[in-house]
Amino acid sequence: MVRTRQDTGVGATPKYTDDKTDTEEEVQSNKTQARVAKKNPKIPTAPSLPNLRPRKSTTKPASGGKKQSKTRTDPSLPGLRPWKTTTKLASGGKLTESSQYNVVAAKFTHVVEVQHNDTFTLKPMIINEGTLKGRHILLLEPVAVTEYFRFLDLPPELRKMVYGYLFDENGAIKLETHKPVREARRPVRTGFRNAKQHKGLTWSKADGKWIGQVSSNHAIMRVNQQLLQETAAVAYGTTTFAFTDMSDLNIFIDTIGDMCAYLKHVYVRCSYNSTKALSVFNNLKAAKALRSITFDHNIVCSRRTVYSRHTLDKETLVADAKRMLKALHKMKKTDDLVTSVLDIFKVGWDEKVCGNCLAPSKDLRKCSRCWSCEVSCENMAEKCEETTTSIRKLIAIKLGIKE
Repeated sequence: MVRTRQDTGVGATPKYTDDKTDTEEEVQSNKTQARVAKKNPKIPTAPSLPNLRPRKSTTKPASGGKKQSKTRTDPSLPGLRPWKTTTKLASGGKLTESSQYNVVAAKFTHVVEVQHNDTFTLKPMIINEGTLKGRHILLLEPVAVTEYFRFLDLPPELRKMVYGYLFDENGAIKLETHKPVREARRPVRTGFRNAKQHKGLTWSKADGKWIGQVSSNHAIMRVNQQLLQETAAVAYGTTTFAFTDMSDLNIFIDTIGDMCAYLKHVYVRCSYNSTKALSVFNNLKAAKALRSITFDHNIVCSRRTVYSRHTLDKETLVADAKRMLKALHKMKKTDDLVTSVLDIFKVGWDEKVCGNCLAPSKDLRKCSRCWSCEVSCENMAEKCEETTTSIRKLIAIKLGIKE
């Protein structure tokens, strides 16, 4: 290296420059580095970028999704990859468990429950090529949409027959109400929260339902307006709805709304509350298809003394239902399908013989059907008919209707 002085004038400070002379080895090395840099350009590192430092980036794709990873395959099974499925053995075990020998069939067997999001059929196949040649498989074949038929293309008469089978109930539908979190109280079947009736299901407190529960047959009414109108008359007109609380009955009527016009039979087996009953009867004024409101004998029993304040007095019943009876009687004048208001209120019983009457020594034990009026199971039907007749006469007097 050579240091050279430069004169800049009188009185000025002289300047010095360094002349660097490279050796042949240094020149050759610089040329080699230049060629390498030209072929493989590199991003400047942190030291060459002043005031900057590397950072951990959280950059994502514009769609917000995760970076896609390559599909994992099983090296021992080329062309195949694991299937994440909820399919399991019927016994509850894992699919990797060995099959069991069936003595009757004289074969090894596995009972498998296959679950999939879409409709499918199972097609047994044998692989003819590759490393899996000769293996037996069950192929999940998706069901094409063309295999379905349009239900609404059926004639109305056939659709009505289907609705009859769909809503066929063995006895009355017993209802209560349930209050989900941050939602309004809604009617549900009695025992809705009973875990014994929902074995294998998990209760979701947030959603207020059983996870995995099969939908009710009444879910068809939520498909569209046409199905709602067609099924309402069958769903509400061919079944008796039983309640053990007047508030539950009132919520049920509010929930079905205009469909109340198709309601035919109601069974009440709870203590009578005049305030709640007034609201119920007011909502039933538009129920032109109403055929009967049946009260359990234990509520109407005239000699009941232990729970006398909950006993239904016939005079009170007719007074509370007077507006509803007048509205239905007015409809009767223009619509012959409306039932006479004289026949709406009835008194009934569950028609089950009490334990004392069923006992072998029934001659020594008193019938326990009704301790107040002392009517036995044998005479209960006659007693209920007698009470129903007295209510009918009272309605005729209050509304001025000739029997």
